[in-house]
Amino acid sequence: MKTLILAVALLAPSLPPSGGMRLLAKRKAEISVHIVLESKIESQGANESAVRNQAEVALRRCGLAVAEDAVSTIFINASALNHEGRGYSGSVVLQGGTYATISGEFVFVDAYTDSVVFAGPPGVAGTSLRAALAELLDEFCNSYLKARAIIAVSH
Repeated sequence: MKTLILAVALLAPSLPPSGGMRLLAKRKAEISVHIVLESKIESQGANESAVRNQAEVALRRCGLAVAEDAVSTIFINASALNHEGRGYSGSVVLQGGTYATISGEFVFVDAYTDSVVFAGPPGVAGTSLRAALAELLDEFCNSYLKARAIIAVSH
């Protein structure tokens, strides 16, 4: 049986970092990680511990310490549909941002949100999820590093 993994990236071409990402980059270089894997994707082979490890390593590589009480955070949400023995289809969403007080209101300022859709044969959702997540983490980290460079030049 041949394996077909469909990965549709909804990533925009390399754009300048958003105002939210520049705000995140000005903050202390630390971030918290929150992961939600639906039970259907876990039953297809995805593992929260592997996803957390992958995310934390990628974030540390781009200079962000991982801390539970950080003011900046990323959310990783993955879900899947089981196609009754024929495989699965799934998606992963990565959202990163920081909390700030704006006009007296405590709000979450979005710095990055994107998603990838994937599919494959039964039992390999973990591999597909981590490949899709790698793309998202690379884009997030590239945007963060570009924002840090812009801030360094402007100061």
